Amino acid sequence: GLDPEVRLLLRRWLEPHFAESSTILVKDPRLAWFLPLWRGVAQDLGVTPMFLTMLRHPAAVVDSKQRNYGGREGEASRVAGWINQTLYSERATRGGARAFARYDDLVADWTKAVAGIGEALDLGGVSTASASQIRAAHEFLNVGLVRSSSDWADLPVPADLRALAERVW
Repeated sequence: GLDPEVRLLLRRWLEPHFAESSTILVKDPRLAWFLPLWRGVAQDLGVTPMFLTMLRHPAAVVDSKQRNYGGREGEASRVAGWINQTLYSERATRGGARAFARYDDLVADWTKAVAGIGEALDLGGVSTASASQIRAAHEFLNVGLVRSSSDWADLPVPADLRALAERVW
């Protein structure tokens, strides 16, 4: 991510988007691993990055990954990875404009969750969204896609690791 050629590629990709809008959203659950790259390119473009961390219960994350990616990693490894990623993301975004949102809150009432995010990050596009924009977002979301359980019962994870994950959660 510190390779000048990679920075140039990212800059070339981002620049036209900022020509169209002063605010863009990049959604990538692995983005935190590349924060120095994103921050550096944002700085090059004169943009202040903001961060939204989606908080999803670790059991639900592990359940989803086991179903979607198979068992090439065990549940304990995935829980440890969730802890690592969550703590890294929290630490790496300190000092920047950031907000946190619970996945379950977003699914339960996305309008309330997004309004809170918009307020926390002072996103004018959220507070000034038109009825048609809100309707389009509502039609896009499909809560039927939520299939993961936030329950440890079916996950063979050592008690100490589960307790650590709950503390982080």
